[in-house]
Amino acid sequence: MAKAKVTLTGLATPASDDRARFRGRLALPFPFSPPLDPRTKGVRILLNDSTGGRVLDATIPGGAYDYATQTGWKVNPSRTKWTYGNGLGGIQGIVRLVVKAPTAVPGQVDFIVLGRNGAYPVPRPNIPVTGLFVLDSAAGQCGAATFPGPPPAPSCRFSTTGNTLSCK
Repeated sequence: MAKAKVTLTGLATPASDDRARFRGRLALPFPFSPPLDPRTKGVRILLNDSTGGRVLDATIPGGAYDYATQTGWKVNPSRTKWTYGNGLGGIQGIVRLVVKAPTAVPGQVDFIVLGRNGAYPVPRPNIPVTGLFVLDSAAGQCGAATFPGPPPAPSCRFSTTGNTLSCK
């Protein structure tokens, strides 16, 4: 996975007020087989700490957007951008997710996951974290982000207050 970044904030305060941001770029075999379709298949997001502890394990189901609950997937007419929104508070705090497959770069898939009011505990000794983004595990449409460090290699660090963990 390229251009991966994980940011967790609100860690030094009580649980259920944390925020998460996970983004990255996958390079998948093209043409996509099977075709990308998060709206039907959903996605899975995993964040693990260095001991293998699960910080986040969220399966975002497929399903068309429901305007009454403000939850589900929307897709653009060219089927190159899928957007998930959850107006009910999210699945493990995940309230927004965007998957893009730009036609200008065959095989490239960009994603961003946003969570709020979740609980994403990472003890200081348990860094770095590893992120996994799964579109279709059976077809191998997934990617992992690792941050083994030390800088300048991809690495994780806490802010001086311990409130924010940033991995890039």
